[in-house]
Amino acid sequence: MTHARASSWIPFILLSLASIAAAAPTTQDELAAYACAACHDDLSGAGLRAAPNLALTVPLMQEGYLEAYLQEPHSAQGMTRMPDLMGGLDRSERLQAAMELADFLKGEAESPASGPAGSAALRDREPSAKLGEKLYHRIGCVMCHGARSPSKGSSKLPPRTAEMRSLDHVRVKYTAEGLAAFLGDPLAHRSAGLMPDMQLSRTEAADLAAYFAPISLGPGARRIPLAGSREAGASRFESMGCANCHGGIVDAREGALAKAVAEPIANTDAGCLSATPPAGVPDYRFDEDTRDALRTAIALMSAPLSSSAKIDHSLGAFRCTACHVRDGNGGVPMELDAFLETSEPDLGDHARRPPQLTGIGGKLRRTWMERVLFDGASVRPYMGTRMPIFGEGNVGHLPALFAEVDAQPAITFAKPKGDQKREYHDAAREMLGTTSLGCVTCHAFNAKPAPTFQGIDLITSPDRLQERWFRDLLIAPQKTLPGVIMPESWPGGVALHDTLLDGDTDKQINAIWDYLTLGRSARDPKGIAQPRWDVDVADRPKVYRGRSRVAGFRGIAVGFPEGIHYAFDANNGALAAIWRGDFVSVNWNGQGAGDFNPRARAVELARDVALLEKVAGNAPWPLRPTMTKEAPINPDPTYPRQHGYRFRGYHLGKDGTPTLRYALGDVLVEDRLVPIEVKGQKALRRTLVFEAKSPSAATFRALTGTIEKLGPGIHRGGGLSVTTSAGEARLRPLAEGQELLLDIELPQGRTQLELTYEIVN
Repeated sequence: MTHARASSWIPFILLSLASIAAAAPTTQDELAAYACAACHDDLSGAGLRAAPNLALTVPLMQEGYLEAYLQEPHSAQGMTRMPDLMGGLDRSERLQAAMELADFLKGEAESPASGPAGSAALRDREPSAKLGEKLYHRIGCVMCHGARSPSKGSSKLPPRTAEMRSLDHVRVKYTAEGLAAFLGDPLAHRSAGLMPDMQLSRTEAADLAAYFAPISLGPGARRIPLAGSREAGASRFESMGCANCHGGIVDAREGALAKAVAEPIANTDAGCLSATPPAGVPDYRFDEDTRDALRTAIALMSAPLSSSAKIDHSLGAFRCTACHVRDGNGGVPMELDAFLETSEPDLGDHARRPPQLTGIGGKLRRTWMERVLFDGASVRPYMGTRMPIFGEGNVGHLPALFAEVDAQPAITFAKPKGDQKREYHDAAREMLGTTSLGCVTCHAFNAKPAPTFQGIDLITSPDRLQERWFRDLLIAPQKTLPGVIMPESWPGGVALHDTLLDGDTDKQINAIWDYLTLGRSARDPKGIAQPRWDVDVADRPKVYRGRSRVAGFRGIAVGFPEGIHYAFDANNGALAAIWRGDFVSVNWNGQGAGDFNPRARAVELARDVALLEKVAGNAPWPLRPTMTKEAPINPDPTYPRQHGYRFRGYHLGKDGTPTLRYALGDVLVEDRLVPIEVKGQKALRRTLVFEAKSPSAATFRALTGTIEKLGPGIHRGGGLSVTTSAGEARLRPLAEGQELLLDIELPQGRTQLELTYEIVN
């Protein structure tokens, strides 16, 4: 690659080797992985993987690592994607340049615009390296990074393949809290998604960090920057082309740094692709095979890719085939099979091994594929391996491609009506029960455990599966899902139970499907137990996650010792209910798996998205889709994402109080509610902290119903009195009642809003 000036280069730190090794040598993934388009506009069609956000990552590093890495990136980290940019400089010149760049990066990373670093590593107990070791080998880390402990039943480590990325550098790169912070939210640091979000809790991230046991490079004293070194480093950062890839530092400065410009590719045997790159040109240490692959990719830039090829390229780039099989390719190698665990071994390999992707677009609904890929949704709580989250920006194209490539002729089950509806539902309930087909013998039902094994909850089927695949599975389970432990109840398409619905196979399967679409309102088949018990709050706040009548299928209940509690709808980002008295009653023995409901009368709030980009004038507030018994499937499961909302989890303070984290587009939100006393009664004070990368404005919907203004910033309605600290409040009429909106100006940086909720009789 030929550059316009010798000092232009592309520092692209720590992109996964797997993006090359797992992809076919003629794909364009290599060009995206090396960020070629960051400097060569004529390669923009290959895409561009975002470089790490140095403003967040640099503060996580041990003192001295950054300088060593910048001097000799391939010595500090053998498998790095960071090129050597200091060819032609002697040892002392390299050291000087590295220190100046490091001083600049550290100074910029410490600026308020970069946000807090390391907060995710705060913990309530001492981290456990032993638990971290178990976690590493159970949740799937070994599939990309290889085993670090002897495999079960073996006295030696399974072999590491060339595709597996070494983690040897981690112990000297990060501090313990820095590594925990990174593992807790890797997509914030590296949005390219090649290190996915493994859905770790704060304590799990801390345990993993303890397992890697960072080794200090020295006494840890901060090197004092020399006079003018930051300014010199800023000049190097700009002139060397760092801003072409690393946008986080650009955003942290006053005014954008100029990007270096390179000429279009003219000679694929020169520049970066030469066997010995000249001084001032990025040296990626390509071997000849990689250079040939890149040349081939450049030559094929004008050739359109088929949808099937696009799928293959993405599965290779993100190492999906390290766990999943598609069309006979990929899957967990036998030497790592021992690390696939399950709590339901009697269900066979389908309870241990990640599901196949062959024909997945003809099996799953597109909306469910989006939930799995974007939110990490799972219906297999018994499986130890977790579904990574790669980020919607990285894999958002896959659901549509799967649906296109794997499409099968669709079928639609008829909707029974009138007397037929009762007949169908009674027959389905009997078939599912233990006195007939016995489906609930091995499957949970409506979050209630089965009497024996705990297979996938049957009630999730209509949300996840396409009708044709569901029918094929019931008629020929082994053909549709080879290896599944599931009996044939309609062998050859003939019903075994001919006394129900005239023994008509189509009617019976149609009836079961329609019964499952009833969701929470479906009556339990025979054989399903209905244990319920009460959850009380002792001397610390308590958090319970699960489905709820008041907070939806992603509900979070938070109880306080003071006797006032709330529920949050994490799917839509709305405070859903507040109540005083006893906490909740739940109906299953799994955290986050069963239903919960308040044990006292709750004041319920609207569960539509509560925060939007500024809503002007009389533009209507977008309402959440609703389901009924007649139409039980969510008609618009992407509703919250369409309006910019993304849930980012929560972290617990030292006293156990959770801080909810979510985003509105590029605005990050921390949402914390704590009990206070107002006029002798317990109330909740809610503090929302907005962090904006650039100036913007938002509208917060605080209350709906019949609302009365009691004074400046004080409104009452729907059983609550709400006091607000800031923002322009406006009341708008609705078809029934009103809505209270708060317009909030969000300058760059952090903005805080406080509200107080009092229950009024």
